[in-house]
Amino acid sequence: MRSLWWAIVLLFAAVGAPGVLRATPVDITYTVNLTIGAGTATGFITTDGTFGTLGLADILAWNLVFDDGTNTVDLTPSNSITGDGGLAPGLAATAINLTFSFSPGNEFYFTGVAPTHGELCYDAGTNCAAAPSVSLWNVGGDGQFDVDSAVDGEEIMASVPEPRPAVLMLTGIGLVAAFVVLRTVRKRPLALRRSAAGRSR
Repeated sequence: MRSLWWAIVLLFAAVGAPGVLRATPVDITYTVNLTIGAGTATGFITTDGTFGTLGLADILAWNLVFDDGTNTVDLTPSNSITGDGGLAPGLAATAINLTFSFSPGNEFYFTGVAPTHGELCYDAGTNCAAAPSVSLWNVGGDGQFDVDSAVDGEEIMASVPEPRPAVLMLTGIGLVAAFVVLRTVRKRPLALRRSAAGRSR
């Protein structure tokens, strides 16, 4: 009987744990691997784990290498900032993707603080380039633009490349709990039969 109770407790823990974990957001690191015109932006962006609409404060860290085909620059929180040009950042996050919405009035960028060059800009208007676009520019300090203007709707900025440890842990707990419950249920009739046989003697 005691093992059955423990099995039930484990099962409820496996089912309830995701809600408990989400009550306290855990930092999420998204991998960046973008091609923008002839340039690239690679690295990572870390958020505070908030899902849904994000503000600038939800972006905790980043390490982004911009390459315009001739020059490269490595941006981190120590030599660059995030910004929205006084507009809405247009960011949203799920457990898998970090996205930018090309709705009117949205803008978000990572930009180097002088003398560091380089900027990656997502803009639903014309502040970064001549049209709504993802642009990579001034990487070498020469004003060169690499622009991807074939954008619309929700644009994926970065993604989680593999299941997070917490997800794997919860899956493991759920499988163990299910195994214990099944084993207990299978053994219980046999134990009852043995108990009944012992009493009849």
